[in-house]
Amino acid sequence: MARIGANLEELRATNQKQHEGLSRESREAIAQLSIDGQFLDHVREIIRFLKTA
Repeated sequence: MARIGANLEELRATNQKQHEGLSRESREAIAQLSIDGQFLDHVREIIRFLKTA
């Protein structure tokens, strides 16, 4: 029983660590999408400027 309890705690810790990793990766991906979107907005502005010039 003690071994099963220890395994359960180990699995819980691993699960928590993996969830935190996924959460961090998601936040980083969202931040990157935001940066990419801002870059594309700037490119569009430059293209509009060049078209009107």
